[in-house]
Amino acid sequence: MQQLAQALRQNGLVRFIEHYAEQFPESHLKDLVVDEILPNRKIVVAGREVDSFLGLDQDPRVKQAVIQGVRKWGTHNGASRAFASVRANIEAEDQLARWLGTEATLIYPSVTLANLGAIPGLVGRQDVLVVDEHAHNSIHEGARIAKANGVRVLTFSHCDPSALDQVLGSAGSYRCALVAIDGVYSMTGALPPLAELNRVALRRNAVLYIDDAHGTGILGRQGRGTVYDALGSYENTFVIG
Repeated sequence: MQQLAQALRQNGLVRFIEHYAEQFPESHLKDLVVDEILPNRKIVVAGREVDSFLGLDQDPRVKQAVIQGVRKWGTHNGASRAFASVRANIEAEDQLARWLGTEATLIYPSVTLANLGAIPGLVGRQDVLVVDEHAHNSIHEGARIAKANGVRVLTFSHCDPSALDQVLGSAGSYRCALVAIDGVYSMTGALPPLAELNRVALRRNAVLYIDDAHGTGILGRQGRGTVYDALGSYENTFVIG
């Protein structure tokens, strides 16, 4: 058990949680309970009124759409989407695709689950996965799963096209490379040089995988995120939002 505990402490997320526990011994992130949801993007936590993330849950249009959906489809799809989809799922994805201006979309329950599920599914043993060193933790977790499946996983210096070029150039032979980055880096708000990174990717037979969770709905024309404005299209990209 002691060896297992030592191994777990090598994980960056575990170290962060332990640091948080030391700094705030009376509070734990997983113990936070939202006691009340108020108008104007406010929630009540531990007796304090604070801002919620986006407040979309209180939008009357969203509430009405949920009510109508439950009346028509019930409370559950009835089967895993690996086997079947209700028409509402397909229509929602088609509408998202039209809004974004892309050929297709696929809805995951959360961006974290998308990164954990999509990244290992997009690369195989003949490929290479290259990750920005400051990419979101869920990207790195997805990369760990891919590595356990036998995929070569490399990292490059934060938002540095020349570093990416050097890493891909020294990676040896591969079928295709997937370059995983953030569209907006959540801890700093930094925007990557997408056009420059994409030029490197195209030259090195690589595809950009962009976690734009913190850009979609907020940045870009009509909230479409960072990618289309920077690249002019979604060619050579997988975009997660």
